Amino acid sequence: MVKAPTRTSQASCLTFILEFDPENSGYISETALRKNLSSLGDDQLTKDDIDTLILLQEKRDDGKIDYRSQ
Repeated sequence: MVKAPTRTSQASCLTFILEFDPENSGYISETALRKNLSSLGDDQLTKDDIDTLILLQEKRDDGKIDYRSQ
């Protein structure tokens, strides 16, 4: 089950996402986010956790996730 994010976890997530947005566009593809979330260390998120996180994200018409709007 996905826990409600804290300010610290939100900052950590933003730092994590920025690593995969080298142009600093404010967007990340669903595929890239899914791949990177599933490759986290020992405390990996389950497929259901990742599906839930992605479902909750605001997406543009091209399917990219606008992580700055969160």
